[in-house]
Amino acid sequence: MRRTTMPTMPAWAAHPMPARIRRAIAAVAIAAAVLTTAAGCDGPFSLPSSGAVQTLAPAEPRDRRIYTAPSGPSDGMTPEVVVEGFFDAMPAGVQSDGYRTARMFLAADAASWDGDVAAAVIIGEPRFTRRSSAVGGSHGSGESVVAVDVQVAGRLDRHGLYTVYDDVRDETLAYTLVMENGEWRIADLPAGVLISQTDFDQVYRQVTVQRTDAAHRTLIPDIRWLAWRDWYARAVRETLAAPPDRLGGAAADVAAGRVTLVDAACSIEGDITVTLSASFDDADDPAAPDALDDDTRALLVRLIRLTLADGDLDYETIRILADGGRDHSLDDVALTLGAAD
Repeated sequence: MRRTTMPTMPAWAAHPMPARIRRAIAAVAIAAAVLTTAAGCDGPFSLPSSGAVQTLAPAEPRDRRIYTAPSGPSDGMTPEVVVEGFFDAMPAGVQSDGYRTARMFLAADAASWDGDVAAAVIIGEPRFTRRSSAVGGSHGSGESVVAVDVQVAGRLDRHGLYTVYDDVRDETLAYTLVMENGEWRIADLPAGVLISQTDFDQVYRQVTVQRTDAAHRTLIPDIRWLAWRDWYARAVRETLAAPPDRLGGAAADVAAGRVTLVDAACSIEGDITVTLSASFDDADDPAAPDALDDDTRALLVRLIRLTLADGDLDYETIRILADGGRDHSLDDVALTLGAAD
């Protein structure tokens, strides 16, 4: 059995911090930059995730967030140390560097690895054990297999939907390494990332994707956890996507596949500019199959605005444009939405 309700604070928060993570944080404290969240698009918010649907006011941001700064591989690493270094680099991939450092531990055969496809949240310390080494293997060179034993508390999918397990699950993951240019590198590994309980809220941002009921009158919150490095682009994509099954059909698919995200950019001052596909702008051909009426366009603008501003009607720092077309940032000024009782 598993449940899909996301708690305001993850259920694993009461577990003690593993020694390996304490060592990693100590190293980060020396090398990492500490960002004040008054500027940019990095302010973390704590948002409600249960109870009646309600109008959301902006939450109070925490003061600081630590950027992780992992090291890449060094010469002469053993297979176990390579895999451990890869584990240490995964949080920065989610948070800031897009897996640039993590990929340094991968062989050319693992170029298709996708860290964003899923995330397992683990508690305790992973245990790294070299299971076997061989002169020849399926990759055509000397191979080594490292088994990693972990305890998994829950999982995120690609869309930031979180599933908390009723009981912690013991899992063993296999990482196959090959010699590449005289160094061990990971050639075969599970898709997605593994993130410790202590790193979770440093690398994922809790976002309420705003939706409406079928009548387009009532807001319905849809809680997600999105990668910090580009949470605003992901949040817009999820706002435009169909509602998840877990909402039980209560939320409407407002965009209905007619609008896509072209670009989302955030300035250092925190201004966000969203560029939507040309189909969002019916100025040239209102009879086009993908054209939106004025009410639907205004509703989408409002949902994107509320999602990006954590429930605030922010008309100063959020711009919404159609690709090659008009500025629609004020289309929703006259729109009125209610909240469920």
